[in-house]
Order: sequence, then C-alpha cells, then structure tokens
Amino acid sequence: MKFAGSRAHCMRERGAATLEFALAATLVLIPAVMAIFELAQLTVARHGLGYAATEVARAVEVADSIDDPARIDIAALRATAALALVPMFPKFDASGVHDGGYADGARSPFPPAPYQRAAAQAFRPDLLAINLRGLDAASSTPQATTTRYATIRVELVWCRETFFPPIGVLLARALLPMTRDAFALGCLVRDRVPLRVDAVAVAAAFPLPPSS
Repeated sequence: MKFAGSRAHCMRERGAATLEFALAATLVLIPAVMAIFELAQLTVARHGLGYAATEVARAVEVADSIDDPARIDIAALRATAALALVPMFPKFDASGVHDGGYADGARSPFPPAPYQRAAAQAFRPDLLAINLRGLDAASSTPQATTTRYATIRVELVWCRETFFPPIGVLLARALLPMTRDAFALGCLVRDRVPLRVDAVAVAAAFPLPPSS
C-alpha cells in the first residue's frame, strides 16, 4: 500500500509539472519564439526594401527629368521597385527551374507568381509610398566647367504585413503613440508595420559655363 501511495504521488507531481510547462509554453515560450521570428522577417524585409530603394534611385538618376522630381514617372519607379522586391515573395518549388521572376518578370505576358505578388504590393499607394525630394548641390571641378548636380532623396515606405497577426497587433499598438506620419498611421491601424528606407540619386543636371 505504501508503494502504491508513493507511485500515485509521483504521478501527481509529474502531471503538475507537465501542466506548468504547458502553461509556460503557451503564455511565454511560444509568443517569444513568434516575436523573434517576426522581428527577423521584418529585418529581412527592410534589407529587401533597401535594395529596392537603391534600384529606384538608379532609375531616378537616368530619368530625363531628374532636375524636376515632379515630372518623374512614379509608375515606372513602382515597376522598378516591384522587380526589386521579388525576393521578398519567394516561390518554393522543389524543381528549381523557375528564376523567381528576375529575368522576365516585368516583360513576360505571363509573369511568375513572385513578381505578381511583388507588383500587387508595389503598385498600391496605400502599401508602398515613394517620396522624392529634390536637394541642390553644386560641385566645382578643376576642369573648365562647373557642373551642377541634381540630387534627389528617394524615400520608400512599405506597409509590411506580419506573419503572426497577434504579434502584428502588439507591434502596431506599441508604435501607434509614437507615429505622426499619415501613411504610417494608416499602416498601423491595419495592424501592419511601416518600414522606411532612404536612398540618394545624384546625376548631372546640366553644365554651366565657368564663372569669371
């Protein structure tokens, strides 16, 4: 009888330990792992957005109207951003025969799924904001002319969705009191996270004769 009572007590202790672990995993461990994964994917998305901003800045540099940001074709810049954001929407294909949309995504009459998903984000003004602001800078050179450079600050803001909705809600509620930008506020009220990246486009606007 003593052995049976000791065995029952041991089983009760094991059951209590299992219940405590289940509660700890549910309330602490699982949310912590989800938060770490969410922050990691947002970091990767921000790096991808940085690459897109660089590509958009290059497109601005070769634009005919770089000296006037208001005349730059924003739709063309969104197409450039969509192609650059393709790696953020991978297609998991065991065959490995697809190119992810890099080579023919923008030109193919039937673009692959990753490019379609990236374009669906890039061409929505409520999900991707492209802001251009002109900055003037003059550069004097030892040559016989002084070239005026047009400098444009390119800002991309991506309203990024989260993988785990509860984590997205917590992040949005934490960032909402500190946000004043209208686009970012609209992003946060939809439980998305605004990611902001800047790049600079510099190109010669027109040559000026040397000053006497």
